[in-house]
Amino acid sequence: MKLMRAGRPALGLVAGLVICLGLWAFIAAHAEEPLLLLSLAGGTYVASAEGSAPALFPEARVSALGAWRTVLAGGGIVSLNAASRLYGYWDSGTIFQDRENLMLEVLLPAGSSTLLVAAGLEGSALGTVEAAPFAMPDWRLGLRTPGELWRAEFQLRGHYLYDPQEMEDVLYQAARVSLTYDPSIRLGLVSALEAGWEYRPEYPAVGAAPAQGVLVRAEAGLEGLLGYFLDWSLTGYGGLHLSNATGSPESESFWFVAAEGDLSWSPHRQVSLHLGGFARYDSWLQRQALTSGGTPSGQTLYALSLGLNGRADWTPNGKLFLLLEGNAARRLANDPSEERWSLGAVLGLEYSF
Repeated sequence: MKLMRAGRPALGLVAGLVICLGLWAFIAAHAEEPLLLLSLAGGTYVASAEGSAPALFPEARVSALGAWRTVLAGGGIVSLNAASRLYGYWDSGTIFQDRENLMLEVLLPAGSSTLLVAAGLEGSALGTVEAAPFAMPDWRLGLRTPGELWRAEFQLRGHYLYDPQEMEDVLYQAARVSLTYDPSIRLGLVSALEAGWEYRPEYPAVGAAPAQGVLVRAEAGLEGLLGYFLDWSLTGYGGLHLSNATGSPESESFWFVAAEGDLSWSPHRQVSLHLGGFARYDSWLQRQALTSGGTPSGQTLYALSLGLNGRADWTPNGKLFLLLEGNAARRLANDPSEERWSLGAVLGLEYSF
């Protein structure tokens, strides 16, 4: 876990809340139905990595989410979403983490098709469980074809990851083609193919060449409605990442296959339940797995990651929500230093303005 001590001021939360509240206050007069959601929750987080003894962290968090959408005179649609979350953990001292998100999306008519222009920013000033402080702007430019049953979309998308502490900056640019088939409200199918290029200016590479890589990914999924209240989705994807980098495992060459699934059930307006899960297998082409003593095992590294998450919420009036969340994750590998697991549970309140 990359947890950071509380000696640094919680600028991430302050900035994030100011963004959310400021945007909501400004756009409330212009939006069709602006949304502001405030949340306060507490629970516990248990984790173990690299064979270490499990560590238990009491957890508290406060978050804000703002959303806005409006229709332009020419038929276009503009939407803006902002979110900020601060986590507090306690063991021998206080640990703060945060995460902020901002996304602007514009849909414009282009003849019988639709033009998509989007830009966003994800970041953390204090770090997260998975990463040190970072900032990652991203962008998308796409064209969607019309159609009730069949629809196609072409996108150019990319992002730049700025990671000042870990020296792991990454520029990624890709082209993505997707095809959607919706024969009815009860069943939909989607398939996609993405090919991208990455550049890692701070990474060591083989020889004198700069660290670069290519990624090819294919995806297929199903989604639908069972009865009147149960929404479900199942997605499978796989791909190949080739790179001349020699840094962390995610920068090197590997292939992967994965599956994700979701169930959402809302039998009436007061109760909502959600369950999600994933499984992913990664196999590296050159990176050697190590033994518990740190020596090469003679095998290339492979890892299997599994996870489950669930959420239940109840509301008496559609404004105040009582929520219960839980999650579990496990990573298995033929290298002890790559193995880890975690459990988490949270109880909290949300209020929607």
